Amino acid sequence: MNRFLTYVLLGFIGCLMTAIQVFGQTTTAGSYFVNNRYYYVDRGISGSTRDATGIDYILLHEAYNGTLLAEHYIMGKITGIRGATTGWNRKVTIEVNTASAYNTDRGSVVSYNEPTFLAYVTYNAKKYLALAINNGSIISSFSFTGYAYNEMLTLVSGADVTSPLPFLAADPVAFQGNVGIGTLGPAAKLYVKANNTGSDINATANLSGDVIVEAPTGGRLANKGASLEFALPANTDGSNPYGQGRILTVAGNTANGQAVGKMILGTRRQFTKTGDTTSWSYGDDLVIDGSGNVGIGTLTPQSLLSVKGLITAQKVKVTMTGWADYVFENGYQLPSLQWLEAYVKAHHHLPDLPAGDTVTTQGLDVGEMNKLLLKKLEEQTLYLIELNKKVDALQLENKQLKTEMGDIKKQIIEN
Repeated sequence: MNRFLTYVLLGFIGCLMTAIQVFGQTTTAGSYFVNNRYYYVDRGISGSTRDATGIDYILLHEAYNGTLLAEHYIMGKITGIRGATTGWNRKVTIEVNTASAYNTDRGSVVSYNEPTFLAYVTYNAKKYLALAINNGSIISSFSFTGYAYNEMLTLVSGADVTSPLPFLAADPVAFQGNVGIGTLGPAAKLYVKANNTGSDINATANLSGDVIVEAPTGGRLANKGASLEFALPANTDGSNPYGQGRILTVAGNTANGQAVGKMILGTRRQFTKTGDTTSWSYGDDLVIDGSGNVGIGTLTPQSLLSVKGLITAQKVKVTMTGWADYVFENGYQLPSLQWLEAYVKAHHHLPDLPAGDTVTTQGLDVGEMNKLLLKKLEEQTLYLIELNKKVDALQLENKQLKTEMGDIKKQIIEN
């Protein structure tokens, strides 16, 4: 019996030693050494965000700043609570996956209930990769669960950091299957259902769309902005995806405090866009500027529709007032042909019509020109009618003269 108990006790000790090897406490307080990595369970992050405007930061770990780094990483979940049971009472959950080593920083975040993003900041003369949190009602009771090494996990005020810059993450966050936002039954790879009110055609809010793409630029630029691109494979075997079409929005002007925009729709093609090099570039095919002007083939439309190039159409309808039928009304003063001859000799074009150099510099108003041409045609019609009356009178006079001449000849012969 004693031997049996000895075997049981030895077995228990062996299992305990194995467990200690897997979940052994390390010199890093509050962590377990699991699969050769440090794992934390509900590690507290002291402090709270400010009840103010602006941004506070959770320092994750050091970032590359010109000196080669040892390994640093955070892989896990950060949680917190904004407000209280009588206030916001919003639970904050942020999934973090970041790493800095040697000369590279990588990372991505997925946040729930709160918009957060990764940023570079400088704190106590060191550069860190940090989690940026918008202020408002206080967020407190922060904790972290997950893997970490050479971590900071320290909450600091935005007033205590310098040189904040957004971290432009390149790491993918992938989803398999259809993704639905605002809907339980997405019918496409990405399906976004609008809110209950929908987007107002007369919206005046800063942001009012159902899907918003924000440019990462640090200011208002006329040549860079936010875009939505459509890609197709460049190769017939389905490989080498290449952007084929793009909707790009840039600043309509670069003045501070302005919200004037310009939208450019273009397709990719091989041509010489800048310099002398032919490349696969996007054309500025269709432009809508901040005045509502539309340009085709031009980036600077000067009217509601500006087209640089040839237009082919089956029918064009121009609506206008003041048609030239007044020429046929009683009392219209038709210029004399003598006056018209003198005008043409002096100006080398018909009256009321633009001169050739004017058309070259200012273009041609098609509707107005058709009206003026009709006016001239109707005036020519009046001239022809008047001329026809004179011809008829001359023919009648000629007929009478012929009759009289015949009578005279007859009298001469008879005498």
